[in-house]
Amino acid sequence: MLVDEMVSEAPRETVSETPPQIEIRDARGEGEEEGPAAWLCLIERQLERYGEDELPFTVLLVEPLDVGRLRHAESPSGMAGLAGQVEVALSEEMGSVDTIMRESPGRYWLLVPETDEIGARMLAERLTRAVRLSVSHRGAPLEVMVGIAVCPEHGREAAALAAHADVALYAARAAGRSMTPVDDQAC
Repeated sequence: MLVDEMVSEAPRETVSETPPQIEIRDARGEGEEEGPAAWLCLIERQLERYGEDELPFTVLLVEPLDVGRLRHAESPSGMAGLAGQVEVALSEEMGSVDTIMRESPGRYWLLVPETDEIGARMLAERLTRAVRLSVSHRGAPLEVMVGIAVCPEHGREAAALAAHADVALYAARAAGRSMTPVDDQAC
């Protein structure tokens, strides 16, 4: 039997895309762990764990470069489609214990346990690259900005960590970079 015949007689395996393993929670809902400050509750729970194990963790805030302009330029369904692509790209770079929470379409809070600032910066670089390579808006690669806050360096309270990540995101945007340079981390 020829190799070509053997291959054609072999059972064919169906290849399908597997959905991301990371669940993305929507902070806009009405559930117990949802609502405008749901990401703060997420950070508070991780702070409780930090009190027990003292392992650092990272809070990342991810948002497209011109998210406000995107929201005005796109229909709700267009924005939802774009946000869905971003979510897939982010999910594929996250670990199984990491958490992503959607504050609004295009604005995401990520919680990454047992990660210091070096690991957070490496993850942020992977996230921005993954989105740039897999998501486009009207033919141009979509760029995202990332704000980074690390516990304990940037605070030991949820509000302080969230505020640091938010300020770092806006500092990155002002600097025209995907994240703030290491020198500018005194947000």
